[in-house]
Amino acid sequence: VPLMGLAVLIGWRRRALREAADPSRRRRRRAYRFALDRIDPTRRDGAGTVTTRDVAQALLRFYSDRYNRSAHGQLRADILATLQDDGVDAPLAEEYLALLDECDRSRYTPGDSDGASPELIARTREVLSRIERAK
Repeated sequence: VPLMGLAVLIGWRRRALREAADPSRRRRRRAYRFALDRIDPTRRDGAGTVTTRDVAQALLRFYSDRYNRSAHGQLRADILATLQDDGVDAPLAEEYLALLDECDRSRYTPGDSDGASPELIARTREVLSRIERAK
């Protein structure tokens, strides 16, 4: 038992050192989980509602963390090219961009509520899951 404990401790330490040496790898590995946490209504502070702004930020942060690039200021064509270069098929990449556009339309259209619909959240989870599996 002490030898097994020592082996686990050494393995844990090696992993911690490897992650400390390459923070972009850690961000990439955790991107999917952080994006899902962002759009999970049970994890939200206050009323527990998810807004379209939260969904858009989850999508953009997923992109930033996964590809180690800032999503802010990038053209949609650049995001599309990056997704396709990573092995994401074109319809899925376009669906990702369509979700971003839907969030922007909802946020900036006067008179609409800012709350994200359960359907939008479900579609976002599905798209992120399929991008995570694509490789």
